[in-house]
Amino acid sequence: MSLTDYKFQVKDLLKSNSYNTKDLSLELIKAGNNNKVFIIKDSNGSSYLAKFYFSSKEDHRDRLKNEFNFLEFASECGLNCVPKPILKSDKANLGIYQFLEGNEFKKSNLTEERVFFAAKFFCDLNKNKNNKYAKKISYASEAFINPREYMRNIDQKLECLKDATSIKNRKQAHNFLLEIEKFWCSKKKQVSLQKNLEISNDFLCLSPSDFGFHNSIVNQKGEVYFVDFEYAGWDDTAKFLGDFFTQPEISVPKKYLDKFASIALSFSPEKDMLVSRALKLFSIFQIKWCCILLNEFLPNIAMRRKFSNPQIDIEYSRTIQLEKAKKLFSEVT
Repeated sequence: MSLTDYKFQVKDLLKSNSYNTKDLSLELIKAGNNNKVFIIKDSNGSSYLAKFYFSSKEDHRDRLKNEFNFLEFASECGLNCVPKPILKSDKANLGIYQFLEGNEFKKSNLTEERVFFAAKFFCDLNKNKNNKYAKKISYASEAFINPREYMRNIDQKLECLKDATSIKNRKQAHNFLLEIEKFWCSKKKQVSLQKNLEISNDFLCLSPSDFGFHNSIVNQKGEVYFVDFEYAGWDDTAKFLGDFFTQPEISVPKKYLDKFASIALSFSPEKDMLVSRALKLFSIFQIKWCCILLNEFLPNIAMRRKFSNPQIDIEYSRTIQLEKAKKLFSEVT
């Protein structure tokens, strides 16, 4: 679609909800991995964020619903470090949110104080997990609800990636995947013997999912805001901790893990058991992230990348992701 088409859909949604659409401007501010994000400005000087979500027949996740419902819940909890949801259009796959001023979080912005601020945010969410708005929230994307099924899912991902890299010019990636597979076959047998592998749904948490400082901004006062919750939902605390300390974009040093976990899970009377269990399952999420980093090799993911950024050099992107995956794999415990 052209900028004019996107502007028409934004204007139509705002106008139908009695918002001012006079002299409306729309500016693309982010062509992310999955979506197109615009800043909207009207004649009153008001600014909003418009997010058009990617969708396809191969991917049935309702990213708009996930993010909008999660932010509704966070807003009801009185949490101000995330954008407030304003309007949505299921037809246009469009969400309009509060626009938060700030700059992209950089590695140099990472401090101990901010790491523990993120832990407190997670705890505050889960202190309110019996809130009526929490009932509208679905499972997180690829949630760790059934551990054995989750591990089978990793098997399937590895198979898909091996197939996608089996062509001649992807030999390096294919050989690397064979190395991961060999390690994973041994590791999953060890993990399967864990006593607390499966736990009651009572211990599930409300997870921001894909949570980390790669999905945050910093304003001029130094305040941190968390953004991008399209994968959010009910999940296992072990996966939350594994993801937070494994995501490679702005990696958080493992030295903070114990105290972070203690703060983040302090809402639960079974905190110690949950932390101990998470540490035993850590390698599962490290292997999963190796697979995630190699998603660029999958045709449907490449299509998503091109939707959000038609100028992307997908082959270059694949090379970069392969190096990231190798680095992460060298750190698997």
